[in-house]
Amino acid sequence: MKGNILSVREYSGVYAQGSKGGVIDMAIGGAGNYGFLFNSTNTNNNAGLANALFGGKNTMLSDYSMIKSGAYKKLLTAYYKTQEESDTSDAKKTKAKKTTEDSTETSSKASKKQKEENSPNLAAKSAADSLKNSAVALETRSLYQATGKDSEGKDTYDRKGIASAVKSFVSDYNNVLSSAEKTKSGTVQNKALNLTKAADSNSKLLKDIGITVGKDNQLVLDEEKLGKADISKMKSLFTGNGSFADRVSNAASAVSKAAYAAANSTSSYSQTGNYKSIDISSLLDQYM
Repeated sequence: MKGNILSVREYSGVYAQGSKGGVIDMAIGGAGNYGFLFNSTNTNNNAGLANALFGGKNTMLSDYSMIKSGAYKKLLTAYYKTQEESDTSDAKKTKAKKTTEDSTETSSKASKKQKEENSPNLAAKSAADSLKNSAVALETRSLYQATGKDSEGKDTYDRKGIASAVKSFVSDYNNVLSSAEKTKSGTVQNKALNLTKAADSNSKLLKDIGITVGKDNQLVLDEEKLGKADISKMKSLFTGNGSFADRVSNAASAVSKAAYAAANSTSSYSQTGNYKSIDISSLLDQYM
């Protein structure tokens, strides 16, 4: 831009002022002659120029003064300290959030794992309770009482009622063995073995009424043979203290208690992060 450009030249001659094409030329007669800067008729302009060169809160000299006095250092120190405190606070919040999330995730995993382990135990308890009821039903003496006489004068019995009770008993017995195999509780499995021991010791009588023990310890029912079985043998097997049904009833109760204890066992994660389960039922063996 021309016409508004201030050109200062230094000549060997005296101070002179003129204009060429809108350019104002000022000649300074000597290196020390700067009075023109402060002798203008415009007092405000002189003060502004002087302020721009030697003072003012936004000038280089003012910045230098602040640096020399240490004010800048204090300001910077205070600023970065605030930033560090803010970063530290944010880091703490982030860490706390992550800790909460990790805790929730760990708790969720533990809960899911425990639920998975408890499911077989609860199934075993349910099966054992059903077997207990079936065994008690077979122990009912009235089930083996004569209901009348046939054409030949022989006693008749409620064969259908007996068959129904025996079928339920056999089914529940087999369910307990299957459920016990699926648990991780050694106590539940040991209690279930008492069922097979009772069946083995009564295998001959059981076979006489149409019940045999398979290779997998499951009971197999021959309904046709059961329908013709001697009632006195059934009564011997299923009624009275120490009978097969009585022993099965007691064993079923023990399985139920052990399964319940195993389902309520405490589970947690070890220090290495591995999941472990403490089977409380093993502590109750001596009381069952």
